[in-house]
Amino acid sequence: MIKGIILENTFSSISKIAESMFAILAILGPLKEFLLRLKWDSLTEVTKITHPLLMVAGEKDSLCPLVMTKELFAAAQKCKFSEFYMVEAGDHNDTFIKGGEEYLRQLNCFMDKCLDETTSVLEV
Repeated sequence: MIKGIILENTFSSISKIAESMFAILAILGPLKEFLLRLKWDSLTEVTKITHPLLMVAGEKDSLCPLVMTKELFAAAQKCKFSEFYMVEAGDHNDTFIKGGEEYLRQLNCFMDKCLDETTSVLEV
């Protein structure tokens, strides 16, 4: 049984991440969408999540811009509860290193809340 979901350094869609990496794609419009085989529309999918959600993002993520993770977090309205943790100076592949003990504490705290079935949403 799923008790909670942790998403880390996540993009809102493959189309938007492609544009952030290759600005020329923005002017291709419908042609760009035709060329992209995979849609990976995380922004649509996150709206379906009802479980507790923790989103972790590196402040300096060079692959998935922080604005995308914030966009996803704002769209996750159906979650039992949701939390956002930004790792200062964290990049895409080193948030756990840059976050250090605080990173582990945030994840452990979230998992504890998810496993404590007596906690009400108001107490979180």
